[in-house]
Amino acid sequence: MKSIIIAVLVAGSILPTYSQTLSAYTDYREYFYVFDDGYSQMLEYHPVQSFRVGGACLAYIDNRGVFKIFFRNKKITLEKYRVTNYFSTNNLLVYTLENQLIVFDRGKRMTLVYHPAYYAFGDSIVAFYDEASSYLKVYYDGEIREVEAGLSGRPMKSMVVGDNLFAYVNQADYFKIFYHGKLIEESYRPKNYKVSGNTVAYITEAELEFKIFYKGTTRNVENFEPQSYKAGEDMVAYIDETGSFKVFYKGEIIELSSFEPEFYRIKENMLVYSESDFFKVFTDGESYTLANYIPEKYYVHRNVVAFIDEQDQLVGFYKGSLETISYEKLNNIEVYGNAVSFEIGVHTNKTYYKGKVYE
Repeated sequence: MKSIIIAVLVAGSILPTYSQTLSAYTDYREYFYVFDDGYSQMLEYHPVQSFRVGGACLAYIDNRGVFKIFFRNKKITLEKYRVTNYFSTNNLLVYTLENQLIVFDRGKRMTLVYHPAYYAFGDSIVAFYDEASSYLKVYYDGEIREVEAGLSGRPMKSMVVGDNLFAYVNQADYFKIFYHGKLIEESYRPKNYKVSGNTVAYITEAELEFKIFYKGTTRNVENFEPQSYKAGEDMVAYIDETGSFKVFYKGEIIELSSFEPEFYRIKENMLVYSESDFFKVFTDGESYTLANYIPEKYYVHRNVVAFIDEQDQLVGFYKGSLETISYEKLNNIEVYGNAVSFEIGVHTNKTYYKGKVYE
Protein backbone atom coordinates (compact mmCIF):
# COMPACT_ATOMS: atom_id res chain seq x y z
CA MET A 1 0.00 0.00 0.00
CA LYS A 2 2.72 2.41 -1.01
CA SER A 3 4.50 3.57 2.10
CA ILE A 4 1.38 4.61 3.95
CA ILE A 5 -0.01 3.67 7.32
CA ILE A 6 -3.70 2.92 7.30
CA ALA A 7 -5.83 2.70 10.46
CA VAL A 8 -9.33 1.51 9.71
CA LEU A 9 -12.39 1.17 11.91
CA VAL A 10 -15.44 0.61 9.82
CA ALA A 11 -18.85 0.67 11.31
CA GLY A 12 -22.13 2.51 11.79
CA SER A 13 -23.94 5.17 9.85
CA ILE A 14 -23.70 8.63 11.39
CA LEU A 15 -24.24 11.27 8.73
CA PRO A 16 -27.37 11.21 6.56
CA THR A 17 -26.81 8.39 4.09
CA TYR A 18 -28.22 6.62 1.08
CA SER A 19 -27.26 3.27 2.59
CA GLN A 20 -28.33 0.12 0.83
CA THR A 21 -28.20 -3.48 2.04
CA LEU A 22 -25.78 -5.00 -0.43
CA SER A 23 -23.91 -8.24 -0.88
CA ALA A 24 -22.17 -9.81 -3.87
CA TYR A 25 -21.35 -13.28 -5.16
CA THR A 26 -20.18 -15.27 -8.19
CA ASP A 27 -22.42 -18.08 -9.48
CA TYR A 28 -21.47 -21.46 -11.01
CA ARG A 29 -20.98 -19.81 -14.45
CA GLU A 30 -18.65 -17.26 -12.79
CA TYR A 31 -21.12 -14.45 -13.48
CA PHE A 32 -20.83 -11.66 -10.91
CA TYR A 33 -24.02 -10.64 -9.08
CA VAL A 34 -25.07 -7.96 -6.63
CA PHE A 35 -27.81 -8.55 -4.05
CA ASP A 36 -29.61 -5.30 -3.32
CA ASP A 37 -32.39 -5.09 -0.73
CA GLY A 38 -33.98 -8.43 -1.63
CA TYR A 39 -33.16 -8.60 -5.35
CA SER A 40 -30.21 -10.07 -7.28
CA GLN A 41 -28.84 -8.47 -10.42
CA MET A 42 -26.10 -9.73 -12.73
CA LEU A 43 -23.35 -7.13 -13.20
CA GLU A 44 -20.58 -8.94 -15.10
CA TYR A 45 -20.35 -11.98 -17.37
CA HIS A 46 -16.72 -12.56 -16.41
CA PRO A 47 -15.13 -13.08 -12.98
CA VAL A 48 -14.09 -9.86 -11.27
CA GLN A 49 -10.57 -9.38 -9.95
CA SER A 50 -11.77 -8.14 -6.53
CA PHE A 51 -14.70 -6.45 -4.82
CA ARG A 52 -15.58 -4.59 -1.62
CA VAL A 53 -19.09 -4.31 -0.20
CA GLY A 54 -20.11 -1.17 1.67
CA GLY A 55 -23.33 0.34 2.90
CA ALA A 56 -23.59 2.96 0.14
CA CYS A 57 -22.08 1.09 -2.79
CA LEU A 58 -20.48 -2.09 -4.08
CA ALA A 59 -17.04 -1.39 -5.58
CA TYR A 60 -15.12 -3.81 -7.79
CA ILE A 61 -12.35 -4.19 -10.34
CA ASP A 62 -13.68 -6.03 -13.37
CA ASN A 63 -11.96 -8.63 -15.53
CA ARG A 64 -10.17 -5.92 -17.56
CA GLY A 65 -8.98 -3.90 -14.57
CA VAL A 66 -11.67 -1.20 -14.82
CA PHE A 67 -12.87 0.20 -11.48
CA LYS A 68 -16.65 0.18 -11.20
CA ILE A 69 -19.32 0.69 -8.58
CA PHE A 70 -22.95 -0.30 -8.12
CA PHE A 71 -24.56 2.80 -6.61
CA ARG A 72 -28.24 3.68 -6.26
CA ASN A 73 -29.27 0.79 -8.51
CA LYS A 74 -26.85 1.73 -11.29
CA LYS A 75 -23.55 0.29 -12.52
CA ILE A 76 -21.05 3.13 -12.94
CA THR A 77 -17.50 3.14 -14.33
CA LEU A 78 -15.61 5.26 -11.82
CA GLU A 79 -12.05 4.91 -13.15
CA LYS A 80 -10.84 3.40 -16.43
CA TYR A 81 -7.45 2.64 -14.89
CA ARG A 82 -6.73 0.17 -12.12
CA VAL A 83 -6.83 1.68 -8.65
CA THR A 84 -4.09 0.88 -6.15
CA ASN A 85 -6.15 0.34 -3.00
CA TYR A 86 -9.85 0.77 -2.31
CA PHE A 87 -12.08 0.50 0.75
CA SER A 88 -15.87 0.67 0.95
CA THR A 89 -17.35 1.80 4.27
CA ASN A 90 -20.95 2.26 5.31
CA ASN A 91 -21.06 5.74 3.72
CA LEU A 92 -17.85 6.31 1.77
CA LEU A 93 -15.68 4.78 -0.91
CA VAL A 94 -12.01 5.65 -0.33
CA TYR A 95 -9.34 4.73 -2.87
CA THR A 96 -5.94 5.60 -4.27
CA LEU A 97 -5.28 6.13 -7.97
CA GLU A 98 -1.65 6.68 -8.93
CA ASN A 99 -0.61 9.51 -6.57
CA GLN A 100 -4.11 10.61 -5.51
CA LEU A 101 -6.24 9.86 -2.45
CA ILE A 102 -9.87 10.03 -3.58
CA VAL A 103 -13.24 9.81 -1.84
CA PHE A 104 -16.61 9.02 -3.41
CA ASP A 105 -19.40 10.30 -1.19
CA ARG A 106 -23.11 10.62 -1.95
CA GLY A 107 -22.55 10.56 -5.68
CA LYS A 108 -19.57 12.95 -5.79
CA ARG A 109 -15.91 12.14 -6.44
CA MET A 110 -13.27 14.34 -4.78
CA THR A 111 -9.47 14.21 -4.72
CA LEU A 112 -8.36 14.81 -1.12
CA VAL A 113 -4.59 14.98 -1.47
CA TYR A 114 -1.75 14.11 -3.81
CA HIS A 115 1.02 11.78 -2.64
CA PRO A 116 -0.73 10.73 0.61
CA ALA A 117 1.85 10.02 3.30
CA TYR A 118 -0.71 8.93 5.90
CA TYR A 119 -4.45 8.47 5.90
CA ALA A 120 -7.08 6.72 7.97
CA PHE A 121 -10.85 6.56 7.67
CA GLY A 122 -14.16 5.46 9.14
CA ASP A 123 -17.74 5.31 7.97
CA SER A 124 -18.16 9.01 7.27
CA ILE A 125 -14.73 10.56 7.82
CA VAL A 126 -11.23 10.53 6.29
CA ALA A 127 -8.26 11.99 8.19
CA PHE A 128 -5.01 12.53 6.31
CA TYR A 129 -1.69 14.31 6.50
CA ASP A 130 -0.98 16.75 3.66
CA GLU A 131 2.81 16.76 3.40
CA ALA A 132 2.89 19.72 1.00
CA SER A 133 1.20 22.06 3.51
CA SER A 134 2.28 20.19 6.71
CA TYR A 135 -1.35 20.15 7.82
CA LEU A 136 -3.39 17.38 9.39
CA LYS A 137 -6.67 17.56 7.48
CA VAL A 138 -10.04 15.84 7.54
CA TYR A 139 -12.77 15.15 5.02
CA TYR A 140 -16.14 15.31 6.77
CA ASP A 141 -19.66 16.02 5.56
CA GLY A 142 -18.55 16.88 2.03
CA GLU A 143 -15.74 19.28 2.98
CA ILE A 144 -11.98 19.24 3.54
CA ARG A 145 -11.01 21.01 6.77
CA GLU A 146 -7.64 21.92 8.25
CA VAL A 147 -7.22 20.45 11.73
CA GLU A 148 -3.70 21.25 12.92
CA ALA A 149 -0.43 22.44 11.41
CA GLY A 150 2.88 20.68 11.88
CA LEU A 151 5.84 23.00 12.38
CA SER A 152 8.41 20.31 11.60
CA GLY A 153 6.68 17.30 10.09
CA ARG A 154 3.49 15.55 11.12
CA PRO A 155 1.49 17.36 13.81
CA MET A 156 0.38 14.07 15.39
CA LYS A 157 2.36 11.44 17.30
CA SER A 158 -0.52 8.96 17.12
CA MET A 159 -4.04 8.95 15.66
CA VAL A 160 -7.01 6.59 15.48
CA VAL A 161 -10.11 7.14 13.36
CA GLY A 162 -13.60 5.93 14.27
CA ASP A 163 -16.92 5.95 12.46
CA ASN A 164 -17.57 9.70 12.63
CA LEU A 165 -14.68 11.09 14.67
CA PHE A 166 -10.98 10.76 15.26
CA ALA A 167 -8.62 11.22 18.20
CA TYR A 168 -4.93 12.00 18.20
CA VAL A 169 -1.99 13.04 20.36
CA ASN A 170 -0.12 16.03 18.94
CA GLN A 171 3.59 16.79 19.12
CA ALA A 172 3.07 18.76 22.35
CA ASP A 173 1.47 15.64 23.93
CA TYR A 174 -2.05 17.06 24.03
CA PHE A 175 -4.91 14.65 23.38
CA LYS A 176 -7.50 16.01 20.95
CA ILE A 177 -10.77 14.79 19.46
CA PHE A 178 -12.36 15.92 16.19
CA TYR A 179 -16.12 15.42 16.50
CA HIS A 180 -19.01 16.88 14.47
CA GLY A 181 -16.77 19.42 12.80
CA LYS A 182 -15.18 20.69 16.01
CA LEU A 183 -11.73 20.09 17.51
CA ILE A 184 -11.84 19.43 21.25
CA GLU A 185 -8.73 19.53 23.44
CA GLU A 186 -9.47 16.64 25.77
CA SER A 187 -6.51 16.19 28.11
CA TYR A 188 -2.80 15.57 28.36
CA ARG A 189 -1.51 12.49 26.55
CA PRO A 190 -3.42 9.36 27.72
CA LYS A 191 -1.79 6.02 28.48
CA ASN A 192 -3.85 4.50 25.63
CA TYR A 193 -7.12 5.15 23.80
CA LYS A 194 -9.66 3.51 21.49
CA VAL A 195 -12.40 4.98 19.31
CA SER A 196 -15.56 4.05 17.43
CA GLY A 197 -18.91 5.66 16.56
CA ASN A 198 -19.59 8.66 18.84
CA THR A 199 -17.17 7.24 21.44
CA VAL A 200 -13.58 7.65 22.58
CA ALA A 201 -12.39 5.60 25.56
CA TYR A 202 -9.04 6.22 27.23
CA ILE A 203 -6.94 5.72 30.36
CA THR A 204 -5.27 8.78 31.84
CA GLU A 205 -1.50 8.68 32.09
CA ALA A 206 -1.07 10.00 35.63
CA GLU A 207 -4.16 8.87 37.59
CA LEU A 208 -4.90 5.72 35.51
CA GLU A 209 -8.57 6.67 35.51
CA PHE A 210 -10.87 5.26 32.85
CA LYS A 211 -12.76 7.93 30.91
CA ILE A 212 -15.23 7.85 28.04
CA PHE A 213 -16.01 10.69 25.65
CA TYR A 214 -19.52 10.17 24.30
CA LYS A 215 -21.34 12.59 21.99
CA GLY A 216 -19.38 15.60 23.18
CA THR A 217 -19.34 14.87 26.92
CA THR A 218 -16.55 13.15 28.86
CA ARG A 219 -17.36 10.97 31.84
CA ASN A 220 -15.06 9.46 34.47
CA VAL A 221 -16.28 5.86 34.33
CA GLU A 222 -13.85 4.10 36.70
CA ASN A 223 -11.30 5.43 39.18
CA PHE A 224 -9.01 2.48 38.46
CA GLU A 225 -7.56 1.18 35.22
CA PRO A 226 -9.67 -1.63 33.70
CA GLN A 227 -8.06 -4.96 32.86
CA SER A 228 -9.16 -4.51 29.23
CA TYR A 229 -11.61 -2.51 27.15
CA LYS A 230 -12.98 -2.33 23.60
CA ALA A 231 -14.93 0.42 21.83
CA GLY A 232 -17.95 0.03 19.58
CA GLU A 233 -20.72 2.15 18.15
CA ASP A 234 -22.35 3.99 21.08
CA MET A 235 -20.76 1.54 23.51
CA VAL A 236 -17.58 0.55 25.32
CA ALA A 237 -17.21 -2.90 26.87
CA TYR A 238 -14.63 -3.46 29.59
CA ILE A 239 -13.47 -5.67 32.44
CA ASP A 240 -12.96 -3.57 35.55
CA GLU A 241 -10.20 -3.98 38.14
CA THR A 242 -12.30 -6.55 40.11
CA GLY A 243 -13.00 -8.71 37.05
CA SER A 244 -16.61 -7.59 36.53
CA PHE A 245 -17.70 -7.38 32.90
CA LYS A 246 -19.45 -4.11 32.10
CA VAL A 247 -20.68 -2.12 29.14
CA PHE A 248 -21.09 1.63 28.80
CA TYR A 249 -24.06 1.99 26.47
CA LYS A 250 -25.48 5.36 25.43
CA GLY A 251 -24.41 6.97 28.67
CA GLU A 252 -25.46 4.14 31.01
CA ILE A 253 -23.17 1.61 32.71
CA ILE A 254 -24.58 -1.94 32.69
CA GLU A 255 -22.95 -4.88 34.51
CA LEU A 256 -23.26 -7.90 32.23
CA SER A 257 -21.50 -10.33 34.56
CA SER A 258 -19.72 -10.30 37.92
CA PHE A 259 -16.88 -12.35 36.46
CA GLU A 260 -14.58 -12.08 33.47
CA PRO A 261 -15.80 -13.58 30.16
CA GLU A 262 -13.65 -16.10 28.31
CA PHE A 263 -13.75 -13.69 25.37
CA TYR A 264 -15.56 -10.61 24.14
CA ARG A 265 -15.60 -8.83 20.81
CA ILE A 266 -17.30 -5.71 19.44
CA LYS A 267 -18.22 -5.26 15.80
CA GLU A 268 -20.08 -2.02 15.12
CA ASN A 269 -23.25 -2.15 17.30
CA MET A 270 -22.85 -5.83 18.30
CA LEU A 271 -21.02 -7.10 21.39
CA VAL A 272 -20.55 -10.89 21.43
CA TYR A 273 -19.16 -12.61 24.49
CA SER A 274 -19.11 -15.77 26.58
CA GLU A 275 -20.74 -16.34 29.94
CA SER A 276 -20.25 -19.75 31.61
CA ASP A 277 -19.80 -21.35 28.16
CA PHE A 278 -22.93 -19.66 26.84
CA PHE A 279 -22.60 -17.68 23.60
CA LYS A 280 -24.26 -14.28 24.06
CA VAL A 281 -24.78 -10.98 22.28
CA PHE A 282 -25.50 -7.49 23.62
CA THR A 283 -27.22 -5.12 21.22
CA ASP A 284 -29.75 -2.28 21.45
CA GLY A 285 -29.37 -2.27 25.24
CA GLU A 286 -30.31 -5.95 25.72
CA SER A 287 -28.44 -9.24 26.16
CA TYR A 288 -29.49 -12.39 24.30
CA THR A 289 -28.32 -16.00 24.67
CA LEU A 290 -27.53 -17.47 21.24
CA ALA A 291 -26.27 -20.96 22.23
CA ASN A 292 -25.34 -23.01 25.31
CA TYR A 293 -21.87 -23.55 23.85
CA ILE A 294 -19.26 -21.44 22.08
CA PRO A 295 -19.39 -22.10 18.31
CA GLU A 296 -16.11 -22.69 16.51
CA LYS A 297 -17.08 -20.29 13.73
CA TYR A 298 -19.20 -17.19 13.99
CA TYR A 299 -19.65 -14.04 11.91
CA VAL A 300 -20.65 -10.60 13.18
CA HIS A 301 -21.76 -7.46 11.39
CA ARG A 302 -24.28 -4.67 11.91
CA ASN A 303 -27.41 -6.12 13.62
CA VAL A 304 -26.42 -9.67 12.60
CA VAL A 305 -24.66 -12.67 14.15
CA ALA A 306 -24.36 -15.89 12.14
CA PHE A 307 -22.74 -19.13 13.30
CA ILE A 308 -22.46 -22.84 12.58
CA ASP A 309 -24.21 -24.88 15.27
CA GLU A 310 -23.33 -28.34 16.60
CA GLN A 311 -25.37 -29.97 13.80
CA ASP A 312 -23.42 -28.02 11.13
CA GLN A 313 -26.47 -25.87 10.44
CA LEU A 314 -26.30 -22.13 9.76
CA VAL A 315 -28.02 -20.13 12.49
CA GLY A 316 -28.69 -16.40 12.32
CA PHE A 317 -29.59 -13.71 14.86
CA TYR A 318 -31.18 -10.51 13.63
CA LYS A 319 -32.99 -7.79 15.59
CA GLY A 320 -33.72 -9.99 18.62
CA SER A 321 -34.74 -13.14 16.69
CA LEU A 322 -32.73 -16.37 16.43
CA GLU A 323 -33.48 -18.89 13.68
CA THR A 324 -31.95 -21.61 11.54
CA ILE A 325 -31.05 -20.20 8.13
CA SER A 326 -29.87 -23.37 6.37
CA TYR A 327 -29.78 -27.09 7.15
CA GLU A 328 -27.43 -27.86 4.24
CA LYS A 329 -23.65 -28.25 4.20
CA LEU A 330 -22.00 -24.88 3.67
CA ASN A 331 -19.10 -24.05 1.37
CA ASN A 332 -18.71 -20.38 2.26
CA ILE A 333 -20.30 -17.65 4.41
CA GLU A 334 -19.99 -13.86 4.25
CA VAL A 335 -21.88 -11.23 6.25
CA TYR A 336 -22.43 -7.80 4.69
CA GLY A 337 -24.50 -5.32 6.70
CA ASN A 338 -27.82 -7.00 7.46
CA ALA A 339 -27.35 -9.74 4.84
CA VAL A 340 -25.81 -13.19 5.28
CA SER A 341 -24.55 -14.54 1.96
CA PHE A 342 -23.75 -18.27 1.80
CA GLU A 343 -22.92 -20.93 -0.74
CA ILE A 344 -24.10 -24.55 -0.77
CA GLY A 345 -23.67 -27.45 -3.21
CA VAL A 346 -22.08 -26.60 -6.55
CA HIS A 347 -21.89 -22.79 -6.48
CA THR A 348 -25.49 -22.39 -5.32
CA ASN A 349 -25.69 -18.96 -3.69
CA LYS A 350 -28.32 -17.83 -1.23
CA THR A 351 -28.80 -14.71 0.88
CA TYR A 352 -30.53 -14.41 4.25
CA TYR A 353 -32.02 -10.95 4.65
CA LYS A 354 -34.57 -9.67 7.18
CA GLY A 355 -35.75 -13.15 8.15
CA LYS A 356 -36.06 -14.54 4.61
CA VAL A 357 -33.76 -16.66 2.42
CA TYR A 358 -33.36 -15.48 -1.20
CA GLU A 359 -31.96 -17.65 -4.00
